[in-house]
Amino acid sequence: MSSEIVRKNILKLVNEAHACGASILRISSIVGYSTRTIKRWRIKRQDKRSIHSNHNPSNKLSDEERKALIAVANNQEYKNLSPHQIVP
Repeated sequence: MSSEIVRKNILKLVNEAHACGASILRISSIVGYSTRTIKRWRIKRQDKRSIHSNHNPSNKLSDEERKALIAVANNQEYKNLSPHQIVP
């Protein structure tokens, strides 16, 4: 089973035990997770991070600069050198 399914099953049992009067501290010791972990799981936060960032770095090369750099690297004089040797 995936960790998401296991977590949902554990939360279901934790919520049921808590509804019957068991303390979260006692439940956490039986389940094997810290009380903080169980409380965090119960909050049901959603991940708000973006899958694809829209941020472009300020030092990103333009298309013209990139083409010029590739042209120099492919030049007959530099074609057998690594980028570390070409830069200086």
